[in-house]
Amino acid sequence: MKEMNKDPSKEGDVKYSLVTRDGSNILGLLVYSFVFGLLISYSKEKGQFLRDIFTSLDYLIGRFVNLIIWYSPIGIFSLLLTQMLLNPDFGMMIKSLGMYMVTVLSGLFIHLLFILIPLYILFSSLARIPSNS
Repeated sequence: MKEMNKDPSKEGDVKYSLVTRDGSNILGLLVYSFVFGLLISYSKEKGQFLRDIFTSLDYLIGRFVNLIIWYSPIGIFSLLLTQMLLNPDFGMMIKSLGMYMVTVLSGLFIHLLFILIPLYILFSSLARIPSNS
């Protein structure tokens, strides 16, 4: 009887190892936040203070994000303008940007014609079907 030598480096054998990586544990953070929010919402008067704090934080963070959204086009335009002015071949760059605009607008137009309009027709025709109740 011939004995087979099992080498873990051979094809077909799987060697498992536990690997830890540096970084944030997003899933754990989400579960913790969800459970913490549930506990705060179920505690009536005792959780009111924390509820008020998180409501205020939500409002302030929303205002901050709104400011970033409103002022980011100015920053992006400034960054692009700097690169445009430093480019030696201005005509070629304008041509490239024009072709990029044509490509994006063509993709949006194709999406409109072949996805959005048929979905609109489908859902608006389904809304007109009378129910038998």
